[in-house]
Amino acid sequence: MLEADTVAIKPEDVKEDHDIYEEVPLAKMEWLEDEGLFAYDCPCGDLFTATKEELRNGQCVLVCPTCSLAVRVVEIDEQLLR
Repeated sequence: MLEADTVAIKPEDVKEDHDIYEEVPLAKMEWLEDEGLFAYDCPCGDLFTATKEELRNGQCVLVCPTCSLAVRVVEIDEQLLR
């Protein structure tokens, strides 16, 4: 089972040291049913991940646990969060 090590933070908590690497539409993230996570590949080989609950709560900035790059999840379709 995939470990959910990616850190999800709210946009207002993004600091200078977490510049956004990319804006990723939620529809481009892969839904991993067994883990209950949306995932997106990081250039370092790890994954950015978020649960539906994290995204519903506004945690749309994900930080890679390996290299500390950050992506912002955009175009969040409520239907994908059901």
